[in-house]
Amino acid sequence: MLAGTHTERRLEPGDVIFACFLVAYGAISISRIPFDFTDLCYLFSLEQGRWAPQEWVHPIYVPTLRVLSGVLALFGYHGHMLVPVELLNVAAATTAFVLLYRLARRFPGSSLAAAVALGVTALCTGFWHAAVRPTPYAPALLCQTLALSLLVSENPVPPRRYALAGVLAALSMGFHAAAMALAPAAVVCACFEPDPERTPRATFDRILAFGTGMLATAAACWMVFVTYNGIGLSYFRDQDFWSAFTTIEQVPNTSIYTSGSVTTQLSSYAATMSFQAGVLVRLAIVLAIVVVLRRLRTPATPFEHRLTTTTAANFAAVTGFFLINNTHNGFNFASLTLVPVLLAVTIRDSWVGLAALVLLAVPGTDNNIIRIVNSGAQGANDPQLAEVRFLQTLLGPRDVLITPGSPFPEMLYLSHVNVVELSAAAPSHPAAEVPVVRPGAVLRARIAWWLAHGARVIYALGDESTDFTGDVTGAEKEHQIFWRPEIAARERAPALRGLRVALEAAGLEVREGLASPRGCRYAEIRLREPSAPIAPLPVPATLPSPDELRALFLSGTVDGSARELARRAQFLAELDAAIPDDPWRSCDVMDLVCQGQPRRDGRPLECLQLPHCDTRALPPPVMEPASDGTGGTCFWGPVADRKAVEEYVTEWVRNHGLGQLSNWGLEVNREAAKMTVILADGTLVLKWHLLDGCIPSPVDAQTSDGLSADAISADQLHELVAGLPVQRVRPILGPNHR
Repeated sequence: MLAGTHTERRLEPGDVIFACFLVAYGAISISRIPFDFTDLCYLFSLEQGRWAPQEWVHPIYVPTLRVLSGVLALFGYHGHMLVPVELLNVAAATTAFVLLYRLARRFPGSSLAAAVALGVTALCTGFWHAAVRPTPYAPALLCQTLALSLLVSENPVPPRRYALAGVLAALSMGFHAAAMALAPAAVVCACFEPDPERTPRATFDRILAFGTGMLATAAACWMVFVTYNGIGLSYFRDQDFWSAFTTIEQVPNTSIYTSGSVTTQLSSYAATMSFQAGVLVRLAIVLAIVVVLRRLRTPATPFEHRLTTTTAANFAAVTGFFLINNTHNGFNFASLTLVPVLLAVTIRDSWVGLAALVLLAVPGTDNNIIRIVNSGAQGANDPQLAEVRFLQTLLGPRDVLITPGSPFPEMLYLSHVNVVELSAAAPSHPAAEVPVVRPGAVLRARIAWWLAHGARVIYALGDESTDFTGDVTGAEKEHQIFWRPEIAARERAPALRGLRVALEAAGLEVREGLASPRGCRYAEIRLREPSAPIAPLPVPATLPSPDELRALFLSGTVDGSARELARRAQFLAELDAAIPDDPWRSCDVMDLVCQGQPRRDGRPLECLQLPHCDTRALPPPVMEPASDGTGGTCFWGPVADRKAVEEYVTEWVRNHGLGQLSNWGLEVNREAAKMTVILADGTLVLKWHLLDGCIPSPVDAQTSDGLSADAISADQLHELVAGLPVQRVRPILGPNHR
């Protein structure tokens, strides 16, 4: 694929230096694995049968991991895939560096400069993170390197080579959609191909060959994705493009469509590139100046011309893609892939140039080396992994952890933890996979039962002082093990304190004093008055087992929500195995039945109000739809279609010129409702209740984070809550519910 030359085959000092560097680089990278425990969404998709919206822009990554998992299974490995995936990425990134070094070595006298330039590049934070994180960046980099290398040759590049480059570019695009930028890069290369016999027809043939190879392979990549995840036409009919895009964007306001500011895009992209490859960016600026000056003195050879054109085209195309679409992405560094090669070729055979390269690279590279060394062996400094390992030592097999928010799924990745979420109403996150408990007499009785059966009950206190900014979920994972919607500490602290006060008001004592090595605070929960009366146990009921529930959820339409509900059913089964005979397990099961509404033999399972369960999150036992203006008490039904609510709120925000919806939450409890709307300019919290006529009461609105209190009128707020696509119901008092 990469034609060898006499210079390339002869062993030179740079070869030995670079080989030693790669051995050390690989060894230290492997010693840091598992490295990243905060971004396991692809592993959840692989191991738990889920899939996340961002996989649309990485369509063949999880299927590729499935192949890896199958190969390892042939050799008897059936464990978690975090370490194998990160090892795969170390191998992919290292191979990419070898290919880039070989490309530079095809130019005589460039081995020592190439060893230094590629060493500096590999140590840049972005390139190194690609090698050790369980993300698709390393295989995307490898395929991108192969595609670009095919466009750089000593001889005129024929159409068949362009076609193969297009195939490899599409594979890179299958791992990361940003590689679609290789298409305009290839067009530039074809248009500036230094072939003395180049004609418009020859240029067209090269472009056509690349485009055909890329389009056909890209179509195959997305076909694999759709087939692998069982996505049917119903998904596309029900999908709102804008909602899907904001989910894929992940970091709010990093695309021109959401930020609406060229200045913001440029500053954000510059900050990301400075973090990922700041030293290489500075070298690239110096390189551009040197290349221009050299071209004024000495014309480039065709080989040098192709390398310069391909490097510049790749830089411009990939930079343009991320400036438009996502300035805060882990693959931003891909614009610099060929820069170290051009750098090595430009200063080859020049000791002065090599010395200048070393002097310019040392200030940034030494910081990168220190960052790698301080990252800690075996992920010791990964905040979530360190916290999970602490909890594994703290908690016994029957102990229970209560979190005042939805625990991050990474908590449950390595091993089962008996964890429940404490909430005054609905779960903090719509995709929560653990049961919800509420402060009150029922929770006190359940904790008393746990304690009487040999369990300790530990409470995660959470972080009350840090503002979570930037990549909100990633920032939150650095400070606590659960998710809450409040980004600002001044909003989160009262919510956390309120839940703790509610626990104490229920006759429970929260004894502080436990802390992890990273400083996260925990408390032990005891009964304040052990002799005080305890609420009665739930009445045993004949209910489907968690395993049957899981099968029922997966037997229907296998979409994202069904898989999340199936995962929650699986968690209940694991909880039942760890704490058998828990009388309140039937409450957890019924809660899931009411939320997921699974069908058995075509009929939905009945949602019942079990005696002595905490039923505040459940709808009344038998309901009929209610309409506005009719008399009688009116309640909220379950929020069954969260997608419809999100589409409605997104449209309302857009129609009233409030910018971009970053996040939202809706809690309903009988007739009361609370909605949180997080916008780019601030947060809006609404509270109201349903009147007897099933119409909304006046809305109590609070704004924060810079959002003006008069940004929305009372009439507009009433319009928002009145049109919410959530069913309102009225109880029917039949013979079983009087």
